[in-house]
Amino acid sequence: MIRSLSALVSACLLTLFVVFPAAAHAELEESDPADGATITTPYTLTATFTEDFSSDPEASFIRVQNSAGDVVASGGHDDQAETMAVELPDLPAGEYTVRWQTTTVDDDGVERGTFTFNVEASPTPAPTATAASTDSTATPQPPASATPRPTQVLTPTPSGEPGTGASGGGTDVLLALAAGVAVVGVLAYFLVRRSRP
Repeated sequence: MIRSLSALVSACLLTLFVVFPAAAHAELEESDPADGATITTPYTLTATFTEDFSSDPEASFIRVQNSAGDVVASGGHDDQAETMAVELPDLPAGEYTVRWQTTTVDDDGVERGTFTFNVEASPTPAPTATAASTDSTATPQPPASATPRPTQVLTPTPSGEPGTGASGGGTDVLLALAAGVAVVGVLAYFLVRRSRP
């Protein structure tokens, strides 16, 4: 009698499990970046869960917080089933915490969790050699002369002043010759007159 009752109870429980399957929740299966990984940003963060979940952003979401607790990026249900995604902007170096929540559609089962990742500083780009190559191909300019050339200033000489120019000197000589000839002529005239009876 006891054995029959026990077998009946087992059969009823098995029937309940078959007819009403156990409720399953969407739990985190993997993430990119992985928990504790170090990345450089910008970066597309993704999280994959064990089953599909509601696309309502109030029910299922993913949020990224900095060390001060400020939300720096957020996202939700991706185009792919069972996946969330969030676009990370260019973030300062440091540790960040990802907080996620999923709500399954069939039973409104809610799951929550967190994981962390680190952001390292982006490498500083090396300066390009464009400026140097441009300077090297430029045509060198000759150095400016340090000694200024003397400027010649011609001062005109007035023609009316004697002895200050070539034309003035010639006129004086002609006048002197003319005066001498006149004197000689006058003297000759007087001498001729006196010699006559």
